Amino acid sequence: MTSRDVEIPRAAYGLAGTARRPDDAVAISFRRARLHGGVWGSYLAGGVLGAFLALHWDLWSLALPLAVLAVLIGMDVARRA
Repeated sequence: MTSRDVEIPRAAYGLAGTARRPDDAVAISFRRARLHGGVWGSYLAGGVLGAFLALHWDLWSLALPLAVLAVLIGMDVARRA
């Protein structure tokens, strides 16, 4: 979360007066901020969804995260092959 909080102001201050190119420091800061924001948002969504599912599905609430993890592992293995 600290990295995200560093990258957002860096990108905002760097945006003033510089052209945006894909290798530009501002563009890199925006990409990093999006990455860190996505990770933070995933933690938040997982916590909310996990709490909701735990109330309704009890132990079966672990099935959804394990299925998503299995799919991601399969995609990673397929991509490396």
